[in-house]
Amino acid sequence: MLALVLACAAGVVTALPAAAQTRESWPVPRSGTFELAGRGYGHGIGLSQWGALGAAVRGLTASQILDYYYPGTVPEARPPSLVRVWVTSDNDGDLRFAAAPGLSVSGAGQSLRLPTSVGAIPVAEWRVSRTTRLGLRYRSAGGSWTTFTVPAAMAAASSWDVTANSGSVRAVLPTGVHREYAGSLRAAIVSSGLRTVVVSDLDTYVRSVIPAEMPSSWPAEALRAQAVAARTHAAADRQRASTSAVYDTCDSTSCQVFAGVADYRADGSLIRRYWTTPTDRAVADTAGVLRVYGGQPARTQFSASSGGWTAAGSAVYLPAQPDPYDSAAPGAPTLWRASITAAEIEQKWPSIGQLQSIDVVGRTGDGAWGGRTLSVGLRGTLASLLVPASTFRTVFGLRSTWWIPTNTARRAADWNQDGPSDLLARDAVGRLWLYPGSGSGRFAPKEQIGQGWSIATAVVLPGDLDGDTAPDLLARFADGTLRLYPGNGSGGFLPPRQIGAGWNVMRTILGPGDWNGDGHTDLLGERRDGLLYLYPGTGDGRFGRTVQIGRGWSTMTAIVAVGDWQKDGVPDLLARDAVGRLWLYPGRGTGRFAARQQVGNGWNIMTSVHGAGDWDRDGAADVTAIDAGGRLWLYPGTRSGGLGRPVAIGTGWGFLTGVYS
Repeated sequence: MLALVLACAAGVVTALPAAAQTRESWPVPRSGTFELAGRGYGHGIGLSQWGALGAAVRGLTASQILDYYYPGTVPEARPPSLVRVWVTSDNDGDLRFAAAPGLSVSGAGQSLRLPTSVGAIPVAEWRVSRTTRLGLRYRSAGGSWTTFTVPAAMAAASSWDVTANSGSVRAVLPTGVHREYAGSLRAAIVSSGLRTVVVSDLDTYVRSVIPAEMPSSWPAEALRAQAVAARTHAAADRQRASTSAVYDTCDSTSCQVFAGVADYRADGSLIRRYWTTPTDRAVADTAGVLRVYGGQPARTQFSASSGGWTAAGSAVYLPAQPDPYDSAAPGAPTLWRASITAAEIEQKWPSIGQLQSIDVVGRTGDGAWGGRTLSVGLRGTLASLLVPASTFRTVFGLRSTWWIPTNTARRAADWNQDGPSDLLARDAVGRLWLYPGSGSGRFAPKEQIGQGWSIATAVVLPGDLDGDTAPDLLARFADGTLRLYPGNGSGGFLPPRQIGAGWNVMRTILGPGDWNGDGHTDLLGERRDGLLYLYPGTGDGRFGRTVQIGRGWSTMTAIVAVGDWQKDGVPDLLARDAVGRLWLYPGRGTGRFAARQQVGNGWNIMTSVHGAGDWDRDGAADVTAIDAGGRLWLYPGTRSGGLGRPVAIGTGWGFLTGVYS
């Protein structure tokens, strides 16, 4: 296998490790496009800003919000102090600022008052530049630059500070925008030239951070929580800064967003004011308050959305934990969708040749689908590469590293979205049970998730029918109505709604996944006369026009949606005939079948057969079956599309009236 090492935007690309280290492999779909479902927005460490909103809506105070997202930290009020902020958007190698009455430049213990005019020339703008030393120039509106003499000792200084009697200075950014900053502007010499730094009181700085990071219309408790988190984050950055550094933190998402007081045009007209009354009040209400751990400012990281489970950070007070507040407010970006084509991947990494699959090599283990991805493997015809998940996210503009392909295999089996496949079962008194898979071929303790299900004549786990990324449940009743029970993504479901009628003509209802290759989850229905129909999903819990895709299926005693059995990127079916032969019906990804293939004998000893997803997490679809003695067997699928040696994984399953996966 060809190894390739490339420097990339956020990490290093290396050769893909052996297949045994790969947890999930996703072949390129027939459409050539991977449809991704994702969770969260940002790194997910610490406070979720949408979670803070949801918590405030539920009645939590700012202190309670911070207690939840930074457990073990305590509030502490500290006296005013300064913070130095690198203005990354001022990247043209000098510091320009608008002329105004009361401006001064100081350095090396000397201060120089700046006039509003020099002789007969009215000054519109000043410029601090560096050649071998710092120098000062001025110009009138539209005029050329003229040198302004400064004392020799001042010119030899390593930095200059620009201050104003008004308390704020307007920097002229390379875009031409005049951005007002409260405090002083500092031109600091660095090895690469000159760096623009804002020096501000910490609370004044936070006045600019909150409205840049969180809508000022949000509840006061959410804004207060953001104020304390932002103040503490900057204080922690300041504490970690080296003694030789010219700044403590920066103004971008690499640190936290800081946009100053307001933006103006060159003529002085206002473009946008960042300071707002609600956010100013949040700063005042929490004046000087930090979150500390062990007496030191905590590293209070935050992101837009945790996706329902925070990511572990570098400190004990930044744990990975469930986040019940992240989706509590309407409009939260907890869930997202994206598309990436194989051609786009090949264009970015041409050395792989033609892409064959993308592999998820490791997950964090927390939350749905096994958590956030750690690395992404790219298997191609010429080479295979391992890409850091953060790099993959950056290259394709994904909201987070927490995602999974949805159109390359059936995901219905992971009911509680913790990564391993699960089974659902109904007992004789109508209780519905979740048997959570452990990922090692065994179960975690079962959980009752419903009752009264004895009135349902069929139960189906189709996958995500309504487009919210969580797998759903379908039930048919004696009157022929079909009801959708939306999964809540954590092992339960929401109130049902009717999505069909007349389904009592069906002997079998299946959820095969995306059977026709359009990116949406579909249903298959086998009528009692043996006709097989495709009900193409539309991604919102409804169906498009029904299509007949087969006949003669009444000869089969079991039909099973098994997922991507052949590892070709499209779902397949297994079916058992009257003499116990097991047949594979390969899907084509277009709504039709390829020629069937026999894959087993002797299956008539089994009372039921189920598609189990990737039950043992080896990258291949598996089958479970119950024999006449009530034993549950796992038939592990092989990567070549066959069946491995069966393993008994449970007893006493004969008392159940239905098993679903």
